[in-house]
Amino acid sequence: EITKLLRSVVDAQKQLMRVTVRAKMPSPAELPAVIKPLNDVIQKLTAYRESHRASKEFNHLSAISEAVPAFGWVCVAPRPIDYMTEMIGAADFYLNRVHKDYKDTPGHKEWIK
Repeated sequence: EITKLLRSVVDAQKQLMRVTVRAKMPSPAELPAVIKPLNDVIQKLTAYRESHRASKEFNHLSAISEAVPAFGWVCVAPRPIDYMTEMIGAADFYLNRVHKDYKDTPGHKEWIK
């Protein structure tokens, strides 16, 4: 399920990028409508993580959930890289927890990379 949601985020980002290369910058009033599909998918992914708090893979889900908002970089001015760096740092926190908790379990180190 999380894989499908992550794929949906990527697809929404692609669609947003297709629109932005052909259109002028939306006004502040238009921007929420333009990014709504991407925002909706990001919110679904976050809700999925929250609904699986008891999962043994909660830190895995959290790493994904914390990184995915970086796809919202298109709304951040003037330096989206600062926002993206912050989101990646939040994901790294959970990736380090996965590494610590599963250091002797095959597959998890590869998943982190």
